[in-house]
Amino acid sequence: MADIMSSITLIQLRNFHKLAEVQHFNEAARQLYITQPTLSASIKALEDALGVPLLFREGRRNVRLTKYGVELDNQLAGILASLESVVNAIHQESTDVSKSLNIGLIPTLQFEFMPGLMKCVWERFGYDSRIRFAAEFTNPLVEGLKNQDYEVILSARVPEESAIHFIPIMTIPMVAIVHKDGPYRKRKSISLEELDRIPYGTYYFDTPLGRETHKLLSDYPNRKDPVILYDDEFMLASAVSADKSIIALGLATPELDSVSDILLLPIDEMPEDWHEICVGFDTRVEQSEIAHNFITLTCEYAREFNKRKEAAAGSS
Repeated sequence: MADIMSSITLIQLRNFHKLAEVQHFNEAARQLYITQPTLSASIKALEDALGVPLLFREGRRNVRLTKYGVELDNQLAGILASLESVVNAIHQESTDVSKSLNIGLIPTLQFEFMPGLMKCVWERFGYDSRIRFAAEFTNPLVEGLKNQDYEVILSARVPEESAIHFIPIMTIPMVAIVHKDGPYRKRKSISLEELDRIPYGTYYFDTPLGRETHKLLSDYPNRKDPVILYDDEFMLASAVSADKSIIALGLATPELDSVSDILLLPIDEMPEDWHEICVGFDTRVEQSEIAHNFITLTCEYAREFNKRKEAAAGSS
């Protein structure tokens, strides 16, 4: 069966179905926009592949279906109609894609970064472009990108994902989150060397940020194991709020502004640009024009956003 199917083409089946409909070689060829000899050769090749006659030739151009021809044509009617429906649906979807875009982003960006970016998006693309945003953590964002649920993601870099191209757009420092009435409230900074005696919490180690943190902490073999692990810095801050005796190692994100009884202290060993936030896309998938333009716009806006933050920090 596999050998027979490999010698039959969709064009042959389509040509036969049209000939079965009009039962006249010249008329079928005219409707198919091919010559009559081309149609005759196509039908002959199909009969040879099947090993049975499909037509009775009546006169020079008229035909009538054999029992094999009737059976084949009855099956083809539904198959070709279904195939045409699928092809048209995919073509319509490809047309819609040119004006639509699904973007996934980490929750951290929703507070300060996204309002300004969205304003730029509407100014650049207008409201007729259907751009949808969804907030997730990095792991599901990466999986969604690979499954084509998203065309673009804004997330942490995941070095293991070699097919995804990550373009850095900003950095966020790691800080020590301490209670404002706790034992570390008068400190100016915290050293990672102190984790051999200070109970602390940080991110789950099975996340990109957690793996990054675990790699950092592995340089301090005398440290204790963390007493708490969470997915995000808001939960880490909440844990510190509930227990004054612990500290948390987390990113200095805007979410922490809502927790009133914590302080953020620098970590001595941490550079300001330790953690990168990136715009990412799958290099195996051809980019739509709107996706390419969104990535360019995001990088442009990020440069302006970072300049404003640096200027604000310098003036404070």
